[in-house]
Amino acid sequence: MRRGVLLLALLLSLPWVSAWNATFQFHPSPGQELDDILINYTSECSSWVFGTFDDGSLVQDFAFPVNGSGSVDLQDYLDMGVPSNSTLYLESNCELNVTVHPRYGIYMHPPEVRALSTEFRLVKIPFKKTGEGRFEIETPWKLVAVYLESHTIYDNGTYVSNLPLRVEVSWENQSVLKTPEGRGTYYWVDVSDWKPRGRVILKLSGRRAKYIDSAYGYALVPHREKRQWWLVYNYKEGYYFGDGRPWREILIKLEFLWKGEDFTLASFVTQEEEKLSLKVEDGRVCLEGPHLKKCGSRIPRGALKLTVGFQSGYLWVLGGGNVYFNEYTGTEAAALINLLWGIPKDDRYSVEIHAKDSSYWKPKKRMEIGLAEILGGSALVISLLALYLSRKH
Repeated sequence: MRRGVLLLALLLSLPWVSAWNATFQFHPSPGQELDDILINYTSECSSWVFGTFDDGSLVQDFAFPVNGSGSVDLQDYLDMGVPSNSTLYLESNCELNVTVHPRYGIYMHPPEVRALSTEFRLVKIPFKKTGEGRFEIETPWKLVAVYLESHTIYDNGTYVSNLPLRVEVSWENQSVLKTPEGRGTYYWVDVSDWKPRGRVILKLSGRRAKYIDSAYGYALVPHREKRQWWLVYNYKEGYYFGDGRPWREILIKLEFLWKGEDFTLASFVTQEEEKLSLKVEDGRVCLEGPHLKKCGSRIPRGALKLTVGFQSGYLWVLGGGNVYFNEYTGTEAAALINLLWGIPKDDRYSVEIHAKDSSYWKPKKRMEIGLAEILGGSALVISLLALYLSRKH
């Protein structure tokens, strides 16, 4: 028995080995776009499927579990609406029978820019409850964060969220004892320093342990090609976007681990040539600019998948069904400059940028100031000339 356990641990510690893979190509007709792909599958065992979708300018990764027969709708995992030829690559360590069914629509997008820089994807994977205060998972991917959820806040008048809770995380003959952060209905455990994988076991202790109902983790799924599009530069301090034009619509998807440090989520230059910085200070999302500071709500620590959007002058930050910031900026278009400036490079995993409807620079305030100075100067000259003529006569 011990020999079998050691063999299983050895196999799980090895890199992901694909036993099955398949490639599918899609060719929209002129005036069409690929809006969705339905995948029907039948598996011979319980496993995970890792997929990559490449449309020529943007590469997106996803993963889903399989066990028996089922179907997956890719519009729930990917940004679709692709007018170009594209390729879908699937792989698994379990033999599969797969059929794909593309759905095409009418292409109506204006000129746009898509850019991507990614090495890993944050993928949410569930633990299995194997007893009171005990959860397990088997994963070939490294975990960076573990989450615990509870549906109980009060029990017989006791506010159980304040009760003590400890978590022992064990894997591959290693273990670490952690105190989870958070309160209320969920807690998170930072395991990014160890990145456990294989058979991972959670053992909960403390009076709060019996109220924990479920657990899940965020794993780092390697990006298949690990390529970086030329518009996005991944520096030590953060990401830099190389297209300096102002855009009327910008959509940014970010995946990273946040441990509580202050950082700049995104910085822009408006088409009036004024700088706007979307910062996180003490956990709160704030927009700073000339004579401007507006703050939204706080973001949670841990593994984050945030969306930053700019459209019609409004700037917003969304994540996990929550709105962390939503304010009107007063400008019609803005150029994106930096992203996640101040987050350590090892904690930044992916950035996707989609910009549409480019605009032009119009230093409106500078022109207005210049006009006022010209008019003021002209008035002074006229006044001096009138004084000179009156004295002459």
